[in-house]
Amino acid sequence: MNFHTSSTVAESQPSASNQPVTYSAEQKAQAQSRREAETRQLESRLGRLPKFAKSLNGLEYTVPIEPRSASELPGDLKGINTISLIVPALYNLETCRFELRGVDGEAKTSVERAFQERVLHYPQMTLTNHVNHLSQNMHTMVTQANHKTRNPSQCAAALFAANDSSNNSKPKQGHLTENHELLQLVSLSITVKCNCCKDTIVVSSIKDTGKRDGAGTRSETCKKCANSLE
Repeated sequence: MNFHTSSTVAESQPSASNQPVTYSAEQKAQAQSRREAETRQLESRLGRLPKFAKSLNGLEYTVPIEPRSASELPGDLKGINTISLIVPALYNLETCRFELRGVDGEAKTSVERAFQERVLHYPQMTLTNHVNHLSQNMHTMVTQANHKTRNPSQCAAALFAANDSSNNSKPKQGHLTENHELLQLVSLSITVKCNCCKDTIVVSSIKDTGKRDGAGTRSETCKKCANSLE
């Protein structure tokens, strides 16, 4: 798409992406109140653990963790026992993030990206909740960024293919036969078990968006422990 705009207008209206984000005094006050409450909770829960530390400016915490299923982590992450949690002064108007210090590679990048995606997806969760989730799910977050739920039509295609290969002597549901049309999957409901607390959740009305670029991906959260089901 081409936009035809005079040079005078372009020069007098700077790009919105170059303009700094501004917040009202009320927004800042609410953010400060929430930040104080959540950092106080974090320090209360974890502050007495060995290796826990707070930076002089109060923006970074060294948090000790014990990853669940550590044996399933890649070799360069097996020795992880602390993370650096960065909490901006304007949290949560600005999101928190964490870094794995002393390691490099794709696994480190994948975990940090998965953590950031969860923070953006669940802004209502506390700092302590995010840290607990990381500790419980680091072994799955390594691959989470590269594995998403398949589109319902892809699931249907797999079912039809499996059905077709099991018995080639008879027409099957969903298979093209004379004077019949291929069935289309409109909606799908599945039951998912949380790998953290083992509770189950029914995911209903999964519909085919017709998109094959990942735009149809859907995420759910365990109602019992807030674990991300992806």
